[in-house]
This record gives sequence, C-alpha cells and structure tokens, in this order.
Amino acid sequence: MSKLLAAGFITVFALLYFSMEFMNYSDSTDLSYYLIPLVFILVLLYIFHYQVDWWWAKRRPPALDPRAIKLLEHNLPYYNTLSAEKKAKYNERLSLYLIAHTFMAQGSEQEDMVPEDVKIMAAMHGIMLSLEKEDYLMQPFEHIVFYKHPFPSPKYKFLHASETNTEDGAFIFSVEQMMLGVVKPNKNYNTAL
Repeated sequence: MSKLLAAGFITVFALLYFSMEFMNYSDSTDLSYYLIPLVFILVLLYIFHYQVDWWWAKRRPPALDPRAIKLLEHNLPYYNTLSAEKKAKYNERLSLYLIAHTFMAQGSEQEDMVPEDVKIMAAMHGIMLSLEKEDYLMQPFEHIVFYKHPFPSPKYKFLHASETNTEDGAFIFSVEQMMLGVVKPNKNYNTAL
C-alpha cells in the first residue's frame, strides 16, 4: 500500500515539476509551493512504510496460498481439527505473521532467499500456540534466521538446532532439523514448536 501511495504522490510531483519546466514560467514559485508538501509526504511514506503496510494488511489480510493450506493440512494435525471459523482465523493470523516478521537465510540479507514453505513451517506452530491469545506476533521477536545445518553461537559454543536470541529479537533455526521435526514428528524433535 505504501508503494501505491508513493507512486501516486510521485506522479503528481512529476506532473507539477514538468509543467513548471515546460511552460517556462518566469515566476514558477506559485507551483513550487505545492512541491514542498508532496516531498514532505513522500519522506513520511518512506519513513513509515512498514507501519502503513501493516495497517493496510491488518484491514485486508492477504489470503494464504493454496499450497500453504495443503502444507498445514498435511503436516499439522491440529489444523485439521479446527472448525471453519477457526481455520479462517488461523489462516489470517499466519498470513499476517508472515508479513510482520523478517525471514533471513544466514549469510544473506535478502528475504526472498527463504522458501515460502520454510517460513510457514517456522511460523505455523507459533500461531497454533497463540490462536486463543490476543498477541500472536510474539513480540519482541521480529526476526527468524535460518541456518542450513546445526550451528554454534557466541552464547552456545556447541552445535545446536535452535536458539532464542532475546537481545536481537530473533528465533534461529537449523532448517534441516526443523523440517525433519515438522515432516516426521514421530521420529524427530520439533524445534519450531
């Protein structure tokens, strides 16, 4: 939503600016006064784009992809026991959770490096545990970091599969162990849970 709003204001800005240039106003200060509020609004949109996008997403939550729903139905028995209303609430919360958190592959700052199914596997148990609670975003944890394999950390010098880092507001998972825990829960410990 913030990008759509910014595109509208940039278009108006460009129209005003180029109308001043092409009409060769000798005194173009009349129109230039309209550029100042537009620049101010664009700066505010840039600064608060996360808040604007979150405000819009809460009012119009995006629908979950059908593949995500199949993943839930296949790997989360709890999901299959929910009523249609509860499933709708679960799906809405899961889609908002995926928007509200940053998912990072270790060594990469690009969010698109983490596959969507891995994001869902990390988030689905948190939504299950907090479905009846008001705070389902698990503040202050805003980042979910994935390693390909077990990892050491400054806090724990040995190899481990998951960690909660309260200082950085991050959940850290080894994708290998997390996926085994979700796909084969009877044989593996579910680190995402």
